[in-house]
Amino acid sequence: MLIIPTLTDSEEYLTKLTDVILSIKHLEKIELLAYNNHARFKWIELKKTYELNNIPEASKHDLQKAAAIFQKNGLQVIY
Repeated sequence: MLIIPTLTDSEEYLTKLTDVILSIKHLEKIELLAYNNHARFKWIELKKTYELNNIPEASKHDLQKAAAIFQKNGLQVIY
């Protein structure tokens, strides 16, 4: 699960996603990945608009916050 600040890190979004994940019978854990903007230069080189240009990179705190939401709903989390 990619944690993107302001897009995929709200409590409402993560709680709804938890419900979807828990409906998958063989899923035992979820891995959280922090969004970063390392690919931005590729878009610039291609003369394309990087749509996430104003989105900050996800911090360790962002991952911890998301992990806490998943864990309180019974999911095992790796990050």
